[in-house]
Amino acid sequence: MRFDVIIGNPPYQLSDGGGAGSSATPIYHRFVDQARQLQPSCLLMIIPARWYSGGKGLGQFRAHMLADKRMKVLVDFEHSAEVFPDVDVAGGICYFLWEKDYNGLCKVINASQGVYHISLRALDEFSVFVRNARAISIIHKVANASTGLLALSQRISRRQPFGIASTYIPTHTGIPCWFTQRMGLLHVNAQDISDPDGLLHKWKLLIAFAPIAGQTDFSKPIRFYSTESTRIARPGECCSETWLVACAFDTEQEVINFKRYLFTKTVRFLLLQHVISQNITRRNFSFIPDLGKYQTIYTDELLVDMWSLTADEWAYIDSKILATA
Repeated sequence: MRFDVIIGNPPYQLSDGGGAGSSATPIYHRFVDQARQLQPSCLLMIIPARWYSGGKGLGQFRAHMLADKRMKVLVDFEHSAEVFPDVDVAGGICYFLWEKDYNGLCKVINASQGVYHISLRALDEFSVFVRNARAISIIHKVANASTGLLALSQRISRRQPFGIASTYIPTHTGIPCWFTQRMGLLHVNAQDISDPDGLLHKWKLLIAFAPIAGQTDFSKPIRFYSTESTRIARPGECCSETWLVACAFDTEQEVINFKRYLFTKTVRFLLLQHVISQNITRRNFSFIPDLGKYQTIYTDELLVDMWSLTADEWAYIDSKILATA
């Protein structure tokens, strides 16, 4: 049997009880893979955009999609309601045209609040898909100005930095431990924690694993992190998997300086380019330079000058990121 054209809107996920689909298991990629294996002349499918940089089990699918030169057109909607008015899909929706005999750059159309930006791009420029071409020049400028520096993803902790799951039942005594924002500082048994990265006895900045506070519409300005979604943990304090350890230093002041760096709109804009859902892991910080030592107060004005960003680039950054609360 031969298929010349395949058009589809496959099932998106198998629900496992998570809110806004954020913890459900995606299945749409299996339909896309199967359709490509049938080698039609054309394949047109509409699917969630979360595959750009996240999603459970989508790493191989993402790599294949970005490397496939037969991807001719990709239309990206940052807000799913622009396609399906009564459906809220976190991270947006996309549809693509794949042609068996095409081999070239992909025409990317980014749609946001009725405005369309069109670019011709190599999808595999990065390990994730940066949805808006206007951000790419900013990423390149920052990278060129940060030669020799590691990415901040190398400093951010793994998930469960102390081996304490979110289901852990706190104790009345033991090691002080930060649980959820609502539960606050409680305790865990000393024998239940692990400290493979030597973080426990340092000053630490804790950042929420899910810092976007339920926002699913990425066409609107986003507030990454706030006073409520971060904590400064003292030496001897640990945290559950609700938090990531963003940094660990010998002094509280360096942690405060690092927090000011993270709280700039410019840094959080770079984070946004690697994020497509409400949950964040260390790899999402790959576009952000780690400055090494944090011995000054960081501002957007300082970083814009340091990274040689233009007034137009700063205006775009400012339009996409809300100030921290």
